[in-house]
Amino acid sequence: MSNPKTFTSNQSILLILSGLLTLLAGLLWQASSGFAAPAPEVKFGYVDLQQALVESAAGKKAFAHLKEEFKKKEQDVRQKEEELKELQAEVSKQSSVLSEGARREKEENYRRLLKDYKRFVTDSEQELQTREKEYTEKILKELIEVVQKFGKEKGYTMIWEKKGIIFASEKIDLTNELIKIYDGSKK
Repeated sequence: MSNPKTFTSNQSILLILSGLLTLLAGLLWQASSGFAAPAPEVKFGYVDLQQALVESAAGKKAFAHLKEEFKKKEQDVRQKEEELKELQAEVSKQSSVLSEGARREKEENYRRLLKDYKRFVTDSEQELQTREKEYTEKILKELIEVVQKFGKEKGYTMIWEKKGIIFASEKIDLTNELIKIYDGSKK
């Protein structure tokens, strides 16, 4: 015969489950009877940082500056390209009348200028990419700071970046408001 004070494992499980159910019922009763604290207001929004970057005054200014730099580099590349074409035409035209040494010297000069041209093009592209990255990172950092300050001041629970959202109502799009605040902070 078993001792009445000892429980089998099934009885222990039933005892634990009945205790949990009682606790859960009590919590539900308390929540429904108004004794629970009211739920905090939940406020969500999102911003399109890419749009803010492109449409903000600082973004427009940075990209206009980049465009000017690009035009200047493009002009320099064209000039070097023309010099190369002229030298190549000169080497081709004079190759039959030049001595072997003079022809080799002009061909070597052409190869050196071609190498310099390629290096210049690569360096120019890298320089423009670096400058674009610097402008973008600086402006995005400032935009994020504005979003964080705005979110805290206006009591937002969370503000997402639009890129990671599959669907959200345009009612919670804060992008245009962010751009206005950001532009105002730069004056």
